[in-house]
Amino acid sequence: MTAVQFDLIETDFDNNFVTVEDKELGIQREIKWGDKKLKKSKIIGEYEILFIYEDGSEKVERILE
Repeated sequence: MTAVQFDLIETDFDNNFVTVEDKELGIQREIKWGDKKLKKSKIIGEYEILFIYEDGSEKVERILE
């Protein structure tokens, strides 16, 4: 099992992004999910976040590019 290095600390529904924070360094990063209506999001791997939309579709984004 991969250790998760990031915490999901905020979801901004008005501007369509989540804020994640590196647990060790305290560095925060904003990740946009696009124009679809977000149902929920969760960190699914060491460097990945899963966005689940109201229409049932999903998208995985890399936290670090």
